Amino acid sequence: MAVPLPSKKTVKKYKRPQTDCKISVKTNWRRSESIDSLVRRKLKGCTLMPNYNNGSNDKSIVK
Repeated sequence: MAVPLPSKKTVKKYKRPQTDCKISVKTNWRRSESIDSLVRRKLKGCTLMPNYNNGSNDKSIVK
């Protein structure tokens, strides 16, 4: 009987907010700490912040 292969979760890239406005700000994700940040306030149409739910399932990781 064939064993099904574990499915790998799709990886979504999270870009750092305001990287398109300033050249000095790199695209690597950094959590925004500002009180006025639209991303931190989770307004509609803004970049989503990664959660603990965005990782792969432990059972699907091939060890």
